Amino acid sequence: MNKRLMFLFTLLFLMTVVIGQTYAVDSYFGNTIEGYLQQLDDEELVIETYEGEEYSFSYDNDTNFLIDGYHVERQEFNNGMEITASVGVDNYISELEGYSTEDPGYIPPGSRVEFGTVVDIDGDEIEIINDIGETKTYFTSFNTTVNISGRVGEMNDIYVGDRLRLHFDSINDNVISEINVQGHGAKVTDLYRGEIGIARNFGSRVNLVNLEVFRNGKWHQINNRLRESYDNFDIYLNGKEVDNLEDHRGRTAYMVMEEFFGEDRVKKMVLQSDNEIRYSTQIENINWYSETFELTNNRNFNFNDGTMVVQNDRLINHKSLSPKSDAYVIGDGRGSHRTANIVYVYDQAINHSNVGENYIYAGRLDSIDKDRLWIDDFSLLRDHVWNKFDDNKELFIHDDTDIYNNEKDESVSRREFYHEDYHDKYGYIYTDGDDVEAILVEDSLSSLLEKRITNGTVNSIKEDELAGTQIEIYDARDWSSKRTEWVPKTVNLDILVENSMIIKDGEQISPEKLQEGDSLYIIREENEAKLVLVN
Repeated sequence: MNKRLMFLFTLLFLMTVVIGQTYAVDSYFGNTIEGYLQQLDDEELVIETYEGEEYSFSYDNDTNFLIDGYHVERQEFNNGMEITASVGVDNYISELEGYSTEDPGYIPPGSRVEFGTVVDIDGDEIEIINDIGETKTYFTSFNTTVNISGRVGEMNDIYVGDRLRLHFDSINDNVISEINVQGHGAKVTDLYRGEIGIARNFGSRVNLVNLEVFRNGKWHQINNRLRESYDNFDIYLNGKEVDNLEDHRGRTAYMVMEEFFGEDRVKKMVLQSDNEIRYSTQIENINWYSETFELTNNRNFNFNDGTMVVQNDRLINHKSLSPKSDAYVIGDGRGSHRTANIVYVYDQAINHSNVGENYIYAGRLDSIDKDRLWIDDFSLLRDHVWNKFDDNKELFIHDDTDIYNNEKDESVSRREFYHEDYHDKYGYIYTDGDDVEAILVEDSLSSLLEKRITNGTVNSIKEDELAGTQIEIYDARDWSSKRTEWVPKTVNLDILVENSMIIKDGEQISPEKLQEGDSLYIIREENEAKLVLVN
């Protein structure tokens, strides 16, 4: 009898452990989750991540089910199948895609699929690195379609570091017919520095103490400790992977943090091997053969697979580094031997690749027709500098063009814009090619020399009773035309955005839709923003 009771207690304990591994976190909105399908019934969907954690989700008849890129019925999914899921509001699965074989790279009949991470985009060429480390170059055409999280996108929506699924029409074709963005590159929330505390090989757990966060060009002490399972991220020392942290207690570690379902976690770690070295300057040139780069101050750094490169707030492959980039380099070494641990690239622009055709104009509204307008005495913002033109420029407006009268603090319809007297007023105009996406209309236009070009990350958002919405940004940089480089700030900046034209994903949004962590490109006059682009 005692043996039976012991068996029952043991069975109940094991069931509790297994059941306890399924999580239901408050919000997964906007994330992609990958792993294995554990359960799919009429009530819920359970996914086991590659890290071994289980999460439950909801779905309905509008959920899009695919296997190897083809639309299928829910019943065709099998438990244990590798899947990728797109998560919407309230843990709702908007799309679930499964892979029917161990090698998802090829699907019948004759269509070819490739997976990889974007290394570079140059005109109609796109370079990716695949899952076995091979670098491949493919081409796009006018017929190439782009899909991003269930919406139609454009090539300019693709960032270096994005994870792509590429479709081809034939087995030997290098021209892409369809691009599906499976996930944007890991969104970096912070850079941490800490000391390895207790590390246990059993269970691969590590405690990090004396934590600091990198803000405004300096390390700042933070009070919390960090406890992580180091099976979930890559660790490097002198360019080589580290499997066991037990022998590195007391060593300094640099960490790139990413948001994972509402919480920050380590994405990648590099262990310091010598004295810390920091420079804020421009990368002069890169020697890919020797894997070194030279800064404008004539300092040389080695880089390797362990080097963490951050651009556009994304962790990208070190093969995406470019000469003439403004960067903050954190490395270690002594004498002439230096290794880059972190390269934080400041470069941020209206278009994040050279396929983009978004422009910003400022000038006088000369004449307005039903479907177009003409501006003269205008300036075009190119490479962060205003270029003046005395010519007349024709631009096209459409039903989706957002028009805002900043003097009256109101939106203007296309009909009102045409019939009312907006002739001889001034505007900041955001375009896609020659098509106007948004216009901020003002009665006058002060000197563009008074405007600063600034980029940075939203730290907080608050409402002022008199001035309206105000944001605080950190890691801010102003563009210096004299030095032709981004100049970092050492303090946070407060910027008023109540009457700004704010563009996100090609559309104008209200200040209330800005979020902490948003990466911004700002045209401002003192502390008041005129135009804000959310990257």
